[in-house]
Amino acid sequence: MKARYLFRLDDICPTMDWARFNAVADIFMRFEVQPLLGVIPDNKDASLKRDPADPRFWDKMRHFHSARGWTISQHGYQHQYVTRDAGILGINKNSEFAGLPRDIQFEKIAKGKTILTKEDLATDIFMPPSHSFDQNTIDALMDSEFRFVTDGYSILPYERKGIKFIPCQISRLVPIPIGLVTFCLHTNTIEADFPEKLNHFLTNNRNRTINFTEAAEVRASASQVLIEGAVLSVRRAAHSVRARRRAV
Repeated sequence: MKARYLFRLDDICPTMDWARFNAVADIFMRFEVQPLLGVIPDNKDASLKRDPADPRFWDKMRHFHSARGWTISQHGYQHQYVTRDAGILGINKNSEFAGLPRDIQFEKIAKGKTILTKEDLATDIFMPPSHSFDQNTIDALMDSEFRFVTDGYSILPYERKGIKFIPCQISRLVPIPIGLVTFCLHTNTIEADFPEKLNHFLTNNRNRTINFTEAAEVRASASQVLIEGAVLSVRRAAHSVRARRRAV
């Protein structure tokens, strides 16, 4: 399939760098692009405390969701890394979830979901902090009635044991020619010229940009499903081997 582009914004919390976030948000609103927001329900990560907490944070999130059509996802629970487990994807050796027992992961996920639901931002989309999750995470998400995970290196969405994975492959604004491409943006750390680059990219590629609901409807072929399933199985097996070695 011809490329379709989805944008996701990570580390959304009351103490984020609001100047950088607003600069990016203004461009999305100008182009009528509806990104996926990764909202941390109860941020405790000191590195994300860039500005004083905005008392209108939840009102702003509700506005983006209800008035602008932006999609909300649950970005972990407190964004505190408690293990050195890279999880199934093996990207970053720190995690809020991977390596923990299933019941503990379920408790954290459930607490985060309760907070978002209380703020009228209920969601069935999960965004794992640091791209790190394991099979226990997937099982806990199923138990918590999540349907989607925004992560993975595939070129099309695929479903695994009741959870649909929407791939997230890249942070640089490079026009990939095929597949469903999710651009992962951390507004806290973008360079000063990033808004200009984003404006240029959307000027040339707005017609290929979709929202999360549209991305979730993209279907992979039967062969693609088999390939992605096999890749995930291999990654999961490799993760299990790494975990056993650490336990020795």
